[in-house]
Amino acid sequence: MVTTNRIFRASGALAVLLALGGCGGGDRITAERAHLADVAVENGMYDLALQLADDMIQKDPSNIRALEVRADTLAALGKRDQAITAWQAVLTRDPGSVRANAGMGKTVLRDNPAAAAGYFERGLKTDPKDVVLMNDLGIALDLQDRHAEAQVAYRRALAVRPDDTPSTVDLALSLAMSGQGAEAMALIDPVAARPDATPEVRHNRAIILAWAGHRAEAEKILSADLPPEAVARTLAQVPAGGAAARVVRPAAAPGQSDKLSTSAPVPLQSDSSNRRGGS
Repeated sequence: MVTTNRIFRASGALAVLLALGGCGGGDRITAERAHLADVAVENGMYDLALQLADDMIQKDPSNIRALEVRADTLAALGKRDQAITAWQAVLTRDPGSVRANAGMGKTVLRDNPAAAAGYFERGLKTDPKDVVLMNDLGIALDLQDRHAEAQVAYRRALAVRPDDTPSTVDLALSLAMSGQGAEAMALIDPVAARPDATPEVRHNRAIILAWAGHRAEAEKILSADLPPEAVARTLAQVPAGGAAARVVRPAAAPGQSDKLSTSAPVPLQSDSSNRRGGS
């Protein structure tokens, strides 16, 4: 959500840049532009982000941060092919870029989870403690039915950040998919019981309940937030009677984005500053 304070900060920074114009301090101005572009992406001010990124790239075509911002913005706008091209431009110059590997992995995750896992693994070589990348790697592995390996990735994330909600919830889902329903419920119940628990967390708990055969209870939980057709669509994907499970994510309500993870996309979901989209 774009807050008033952030809009004022962004507008103020833009005013400073315009006032500086062609004056000296080129490195400082470039750094300010890059920071403002990141703030613009974070707050959905995509036209401003693209304007700033393109201006930096015009002045310096090899500016990695500007190329990353441009790719992030294109991804956030849903321009998938252009985002892939932009990420590739970054990776050509900096193959180890955490932000580019994370962004590219997010962009191809649904269509090619094996390729996505490769990008996440390359990002982790640069930053072995990036919790978001570990969680994303787990999702990519789960999407390939490699649940045991996925659980290792989630547990790695939780070893770094024990209170990380997305990794906890996604580990619980993975355990449920591999038939470990009791352990899955033990993990997700405390998270779902928190006063600040999001609908996504509650929905994922419902998915786990459905896998365990408690479909009526799962339907009741989902129905509190989702229309009947979304509830039916979600539960239709859950195998009955504890059968071998596929990866299932709750269906999005009308007007909401369809999320692969409990963490929202950074522009599609992760970046070099370890921002988390939020649960």
